[in-house]
Amino acid sequence: MKFSKVINFYLLILLACCLMLFSGIAYATKAYAVERITVFYEHNDRISRKDFTVAIRQIENRMPIQVKVRVLNAPKNNCVRINSASSESRWKQVSCYHRLRIKLGINGYAIFATPPLEEDGQKYWGGVASGIGVHNGTATINISSNFVSIITVARHELGHLLGAMHDWASRIDSIMHPDVLQFASLDLKFSRWSIKEIWDFVY
Repeated sequence: MKFSKVINFYLLILLACCLMLFSGIAYATKAYAVERITVFYEHNDRISRKDFTVAIRQIENRMPIQVKVRVLNAPKNNCVRINSASSESRWKQVSCYHRLRIKLGINGYAIFATPPLEEDGQKYWGGVASGIGVHNGTATINISSNFVSIITVARHELGHLLGAMHDWASRIDSIMHPDVLQFASLDLKFSRWSIKEIWDFVY
């Protein structure tokens, strides 16, 4: 009887160890899952595709999860003609590009990089995401030649697609701050709250 109890005790320990090992493997698999980002470059007199590619690839090492970026030339389309900086036009543009990426059969996340928008003679740099936490979501980034601004706005909009909301509570060193372009920097980070939002959505 005692021998049977000892056997059962060690079997329980063995089972617990196996469960812990399985959980560890599952966690590691999640942690190293790679999200694929397709970035479409619209012709831009302010920055060449070569220089843009150098800039945009830097987001691969500046996200709280692993992402892999590929850069393609944007196909001929009418979306780029929507170039007003009004809120209504910006939403029309990202909706237009989202329909385009569906037509192209692009899986994963898509970012369309366009020249700056205009309103009342002023140039506008920024971006719009098709939603917060959107699988196969689309974002637009309206860019100039400034590498730091490109990286900043791309990380911010991709953060939205991956589940992060605007981070009003954190200091201005948060990449998800709503006014992030006013203090664009390569030192900006995802706050712990934003990282949790992204991990909860992705994993």
